[in-house]
Amino acid sequence: MSRFAILTPTSGFPTAADTVNGNVSLNDGYTWIEMTNTSGASRSVTLFVPQGFDADLLISNRTYTMPANGVYGTGVFPMSFYGPNLLYTASGSGISFRAISMRGDV
Repeated sequence: MSRFAILTPTSGFPTAADTVNGNVSLNDGYTWIEMTNTSGASRSVTLFVPQGFDADLLISNRTYTMPANGVYGTGVFPMSFYGPNLLYTASGSGISFRAISMRGDV
């Protein structure tokens, strides 16, 4: 499966969600994702957590429910849990993403 890439540290324009393959953004540990829903219906976005915290303590994926025609922001994502790439998928069309690094030295 190949995911549609969203550039960081600053993606100037939002990128449409790839509802089939998902999306990927570089993660520097200070990444913020802006999600916009223009579909007129509620949608969800799942952010995958590929790392476990401990041998017997797993962290589940994060799911964000977005109201119709809303903008939602979330972040930052520690690299120790999320890794150098953020992987996420939208439940339907009308979602766009913009990834932004909040690092001060970039």
